[in-house]
Amino acid sequence: MLTRSARAISACVFMFVVAYLTACGAEQATELVMCDDSVDTQSPILNSGFGFNLENTRNQLSPITAQNVADLELDFVLNAEDTKERRGAPAVTSQTIYYHTPDSVNAVNRETGCVYWTYDAPDTVRSASVTLLDEPSLNQRLVVVGTWNGWVIALDAKAGAEVWRVDVREFDSNMVTGGLQYYNGRLYVPLATKSVIYALLQFSCCESHGSLVALNSADGSEIWRFHGTEEAARVNGSRMSPNGVSIWSTPLLDIARNQIVVGTSQNLTQPSTAMENSVVALDMNNGDVNWVFQATPNDTYNATCDVNRALVDQCDGPDLDWDVGTPILTTTTNGDDVIIAGDKKGSVYQLNALTGAKNWETRLGAGGKLGGIHWGMAVDDTQIYAGVADVTAAKSPLSNIALGNDLMRPSYNVPLIQVPNAMSGLYALNKDSGVVNWEIHDTHFYGSARIDSIYSAAVSVTNDVLFAASLNGIVKAFKTSSGESLWHFDTAVATQDIHGRSGNGGTIEGPGPVIAGNNLLLNSGYNTFGGSNEFQAGPGNALFIFKLK
Repeated sequence: MLTRSARAISACVFMFVVAYLTACGAEQATELVMCDDSVDTQSPILNSGFGFNLENTRNQLSPITAQNVADLELDFVLNAEDTKERRGAPAVTSQTIYYHTPDSVNAVNRETGCVYWTYDAPDTVRSASVTLLDEPSLNQRLVVVGTWNGWVIALDAKAGAEVWRVDVREFDSNMVTGGLQYYNGRLYVPLATKSVIYALLQFSCCESHGSLVALNSADGSEIWRFHGTEEAARVNGSRMSPNGVSIWSTPLLDIARNQIVVGTSQNLTQPSTAMENSVVALDMNNGDVNWVFQATPNDTYNATCDVNRALVDQCDGPDLDWDVGTPILTTTTNGDDVIIAGDKKGSVYQLNALTGAKNWETRLGAGGKLGGIHWGMAVDDTQIYAGVADVTAAKSPLSNIALGNDLMRPSYNVPLIQVPNAMSGLYALNKDSGVVNWEIHDTHFYGSARIDSIYSAAVSVTNDVLFAASLNGIVKAFKTSSGESLWHFDTAVATQDIHGRSGNGGTIEGPGPVIAGNNLLLNSGYNTFGGSNEFQAGPGNALFIFKLK
């Protein structure tokens, strides 16, 4: 036991060390500004989910118009320390912003940014949105996200406590990347497979496939599961099939026809199957297939197609990788319900909602492994709005993949290149006919060179304003009738948020601009396919909140 004098000396030494470390600039823990009030779970929901609604229209009511959009100003920023990218559309109520980082789910005040609660996630949070729902049997508002390792986590919206957590994987390689949808006590969860990348490390490719899982929102129990392919069987010593058909994107809920509609991706190896690169309509009661529209048949791709040093060459092509993205349900001017879909080939399709028959196809771009049409489109009463990327990249060169924990947050640092005959830009199509009403081929300077601006992130619309953000970190507003530029903001800058956390914006990908009341919210920073170059602003960790002043 220390004597009184020894304890005094120890205390002095401790205080000296603290003072020394402080004087020398040792890193101090950030003290968050906590809210004085608590979360109001009766506050009206302004926006939730990747598609903004069950129909995935990415069209949101707001006071923002072409006449006042130039009055949008940066209100505040929320940085995420120790991360290099931001994913996931925030959910917003009149009071609260719910957002996720790779490590956490957070609730902050919409007006001030003060913190209500933070949930430390047990796995990397990856879903394309935060989903906010009022669970009827629990009489509780829930915040739901999905993760890299296939967990779905439901939190109490008031305090951030975990209500339930379930592993929805069928295969170890399954993950949740798309946004979740909720309706009438059920959550619909899209699953993709990491085997598209893991094929590099396997002697035998590939057993896994994508699926869609319906869960009971009260406890996460499984109700039914749709399988993208049949169970794989061994073809030879280094090959299994069928496989792939991931659902990377967000499903739409077609309540009038009691069906859920998803976009699927390619097979990983031959033989190709009937639901790859397709729009698939499923019965909401049991997951049975109502109809299938296949946009591109005979497309097989995995990452061994991009390298010369795979353990076993698993590529038997053609390696197009032309997934179908997030589908939209909308109505023509004649009152007919139709499905609008886009794919990485660069095509927009209008389908009969009841049968899946193709009414028309308009090809806008040349297509690429990172789009074509990549993350998502938007619609209003008369037009469809689409960004066309027309870029590609070698998705996983072995020399840049670190095994182990780094796979949780991959950074491949590979060159992003435009495909031949690229038609990168923004397009507005007549919703009835598919005719292009206007198109913009935006550019920016990289040094002294003028470079095409790449619109890969999802676009969004409110009233007569289209919001779109490019890979170089700039968000813009356009007049929907003409494409006239109305407002812009460069997010690829150093930032300090209201809590004193340093950060920066960068590449804008994924959910793109999110409209919520008089706010525009935007994740800035993306690192999955490389750092900064002529097209991309690079890694970042900032959530920008703009406000109509």
